[in-house]
Parts: sequence; C-alpha cells; structure tokens
Amino acid sequence: MTRSQNGYYARRPGFSDSWSSAKQGHTDELRTLRDFAADVCEVADTFKIHHFGVLGFSAGAPYALALAYHFPDRGTQLAVCALLLQFGR
Repeated sequence: MTRSQNGYYARRPGFSDSWSSAKQGHTDELRTLRDFAADVCEVADTFKIHHFGVLGFSAGAPYALALAYHFPDRGTQLAVCALLLQFGR
C-alpha cells in the first residue's frame, strides 16, 4: 500500500511494481480476489482506517468489487470504471 497526497492506494497483484506470486514464479500459491480484499483490510487496520472509499479501474475493477462484496462494512463508496472482466472463470 502506498501513501499519496490524497490518501493510500493499493495496486492489484502483478501491476506495475506490485508483487504477485505468479510474477515471482510461485504458481503453487495462487491468491483469490477475496485474499486481496482481506489484505487491504488488514493493512487498513494497521493504519487504523476503519472505513474507506474504493476505486477500481480496468483490470483493478474486480478487486474493488471483491472488496465491496466480501467486506461491505468497510467501504463508504465504490466506483468502478472501464471494467475488464473475464467471464467463465
């Protein structure tokens, strides 16, 4: 999680310089969207952030939707745009 002028943000796994198990060659530890959402909540807890808004853009939209779905009590706002979804998986 990175702090910016407007708050904190997390990049989805494998995007830019973010870490992903598959990117590092650890295919035995494939993580789910719910795992990512739980990680975001854990980091938010560390910073004592109990409620937050979520924005998902393009391939990050499923991660934002998963956070809103699995942890609805944490989010105050949800916005997704230019969704990139894979159906049937």
